[in-house]
Formats: sequence, C-alpha cells, structure tokens
Amino acid sequence: MKIESRQARTRDGRPFAVRSALPSDAGRVLDLAAAIATREPQWNVPEPGEVTLAAQAIEAAIRRAAAAPNAMHLVAEADGALVGWLTLDGERHAKLRHTAELGMGVAPEWRRQGVGRALLEAMGREARREGALRRVTLSVFASNLPAIGLYRACGFEVEGIQRAQVRIGETFVDRLLMALDLATP
Repeated sequence: MKIESRQARTRDGRPFAVRSALPSDAGRVLDLAAAIATREPQWNVPEPGEVTLAAQAIEAAIRRAAAAPNAMHLVAEADGALVGWLTLDGERHAKLRHTAELGMGVAPEWRRQGVGRALLEAMGREARREGALRRVTLSVFASNLPAIGLYRACGFEVEGIQRAQVRIGETFVDRLLMALDLATP
C-alpha cells in the first residue's frame, strides 16, 4: 500500500510530513532503528549492536509492501531527516492475509509531539480504504506506558499478556499483545 504525502505539525509547531517510504529511505530507517535500540534498550528487543538487518533487506521489504494490499512502510520526515517510521508486515498465507504485524519507532526528541499518532492514523486510513486488512497486531513491553497509551488512543486493545517474556538485565517484564480491529470505525 502507498499513501500520498501529508503535511502535519507537531504539538510545539514543527512541520513534518508522513509519506510512503521509498527504497532510498532504507538506510535511514535502519540508522534510526539502530539509534533507538542503542539509546533505549529498555523498550526494544534488540540490544545495542543486535540490529542486524541490512539496508538491502529493508529496501526489498519497502518494494514488496508498495505492491501488496496488506503491507505498508511509512516514514515521518522533517527538514530532510527521518524522525519516525511505521511498518505493516502483512501475512503471506491465505488464511492470515487479513492480518498484519505493526512495528514503529519515533526519534526520542520527536515523541509526545503527534508524530507517532500521525503515522498510526495514516496507516489506519489507508488500511481501511484498501480493505484487505481486518486486523493489525503488535507487541509492546508492559513497561512502555507512553507507547501503550498511544496505541490505546488509536484504538488498539490488549488481547494477551506474555508474562515475564522479556529479560532486561535481571528484571523480567511482561509483553502485551495488542490488536486493532479495522472493521470497527
């Protein structure tokens, strides 16, 4: 799926755009994901240094998503810099093609400014318009209260809890399984 570029402003007035990712964005998506994993290992599965995807793999995924009715890659961009991304990885098996797994990240200095919400709203609008998806799922650490609040505000509901699923140092954290029903307005 692809979307048209849409201009927006953060809560503090900074302009940014949400648009479909281009294959040429792959390296910047990888860099932002690695930076977030390094700065905030408490909310990300990959530890610093464990982000092993190659830009070529992300580029291929962006190309596939652009042609698929149940997948998409979006970016948020401000002044030429990538400040956020969202991926929907649509299931490939016929019985599951109505579902997609969501992943996203927003640069820490751009959080709580509406960037994540703009990405999620663009995804929801296009997914509903396209009509191939019924459910979008995600997992989030139970300790990531800001992300959980955003997901809930955008219509996601907790459907399950994986107890002590994540180990951070010597602490075990639950992982929440959340879903958005796109058939519901």
